[in-house]
Amino acid sequence: LHAVLVQVRASLNFIPPISIQKEIWGNVRGRLAISVASLSIAFLTSLAITAQTPVRADDIDVYNTVGALPYPPYEPTGDIAPPNPNYPNILFILDASLSMNATDKGQVGTRLQRLRVAMRKVLTETQNVNIALMRFSHAVSGGRIIYPMSPIEFARDDAIDMVDNMGVDFWTPTIGAMLEAAYYFRGDPVFYGTTRTIRPGNAKHLAEQLGRVSHPESYTGGMLIQEGNCTPDNLNHIDCKTERIEGDPVYRTPIMGECQQNFAVLISDGGATNTVNIPVTEKLINGSCAASNSNTCGVEIARFLATEDQLTSLPGHNTVTTHTVGFNASLPPLERFAAAGGGNYYESSSADELAAAMNNIIENASGPPTTLAQPAVTIDLSNRLTHRKDIYLTLFQPVLRPLWPGNLKGYWQDGELRDYSTPRINAINPDTGNIVDDAQSRWSINPDGASVASGGAASKIKQSLSRNVVTNHPDGPTTLLDDANQIDIDNITIEQLGLPDRNLRVWRNHHADVIDWVRGMDVLDVNGNGNVNENRNQYGDPLHTNPLVATYGRTATNDYDSVVYFGTNDGFLNAVDTQTGEDLFAFMPWS
Repeated sequence: LHAVLVQVRASLNFIPPISIQKEIWGNVRGRLAISVASLSIAFLTSLAITAQTPVRADDIDVYNTVGALPYPPYEPTGDIAPPNPNYPNILFILDASLSMNATDKGQVGTRLQRLRVAMRKVLTETQNVNIALMRFSHAVSGGRIIYPMSPIEFARDDAIDMVDNMGVDFWTPTIGAMLEAAYYFRGDPVFYGTTRTIRPGNAKHLAEQLGRVSHPESYTGGMLIQEGNCTPDNLNHIDCKTERIEGDPVYRTPIMGECQQNFAVLISDGGATNTVNIPVTEKLINGSCAASNSNTCGVEIARFLATEDQLTSLPGHNTVTTHTVGFNASLPPLERFAAAGGGNYYESSSADELAAAMNNIIENASGPPTTLAQPAVTIDLSNRLTHRKDIYLTLFQPVLRPLWPGNLKGYWQDGELRDYSTPRINAINPDTGNIVDDAQSRWSINPDGASVASGGAASKIKQSLSRNVVTNHPDGPTTLLDDANQIDIDNITIEQLGLPDRNLRVWRNHHADVIDWVRGMDVLDVNGNGNVNENRNQYGDPLHTNPLVATYGRTATNDYDSVVYFGTNDGFLNAVDTQTGEDLFAFMPWS
């Protein structure tokens, strides 16, 4: 416990010192009076079993990429590295309209300045993704790719500089930016990005001076024309008003692998002000757009990207998920775009809130959305010849933070794996082996499918103050659930965490944060909603663990009195009541 908590204190990212398989034997009587000594025996037994099956320390690397595709996928033509096909692609679509120069009560700096701070934070901390940047602001026009898709380790500094030097001008052509993003992902001809503005020759128009054309390494087949004192190092010079791309430029699609995930993240501080080219858009989506003033075709583009194959030259079904962020504004159209695009809608005002929203998107963009660990088949220990029909699956989701989220879900087995809806449906897609989207697991009130974040035992985790989060405290009693074994601010001292001076308020606050995090509060705002005082409703990942079910007999209503035990890589052995899905206790060894 001390080693784990010290690392929590150091980073508040909760990195356990080692991944340990944790198994516990069945047929344990008196489940709520389990002694610390008994649990210690169980852990030693588990270690002995685990030792017989060596596991490479780096085998989690398989979850950090989508495959072993060769890199680079093509020879670069300039200074920007091509996208890595083993990374997810994330295109940030940034509002550069004039309103981004506004200041807001209670906030530091203009909206553009807060966007720059947030993007710097996100780009500095992010790993293992490809990123690209688009700005949108031109009158009656769409977006421009100002930095093409490239691995973050190569792109970081240039992308930060690009955002730091981004200027603003008048309009908010949101739907045009979404259309241009679709062309970019698909590898279609450059549409809006060939000129800076629709009004060439007007030297006073900000779009001509502060705008951009699409980056020369984002396309092939066209020729960039820069005249006078307009150079790559002086793109804000007034001579750049005539900058343009001539010929037949075609975007170089960033989609390089059939399993690669693709995301568009649109950030805007206001409603759309310009109508997209509707006939062109309807031709792309092969359908019609419902009239919605300046937002016409937004929902349709997002749905098209999320459901249709965007690159038929590659095997598989290559789609793009759209996330949106209302920056210092509540924007229902953006919420509709995200819903249609299979993504999430966020609202934020400060730089920290915006960074948290983007980090939440990025973390969930890495790796497969759900990975199944080992199943636990329930055995009726009162009759060893009878196998019960309930089965429990542990799931986890690889993300870009050290703590991977996990969950435990229950299903029904009668020759097929079925869910708990009425009537029951098959929970597994036989073609893919994945949990189907409309499956409803045990303890869930709505269909939760393969989502690690939805339903299951994680949704039943008790409020942090009422949970039994315990350890075998060296000064505590042998009864596990005694108050003296609770991991709380009274039992775990600042000194035991290795924090310096008890009298320093910063360490007292950090002491409380660490304990609150361990007990399940969302101290790090992992869901990006700005609330750090709510429950996290999240287990750690169960990679390298086999869940086991112990049945203790029957309840007063003749139901099975059973507990699922499973270990997670945040350092806990978890016990879940099979009837309610609620956590009975979470045990972390002291040492």
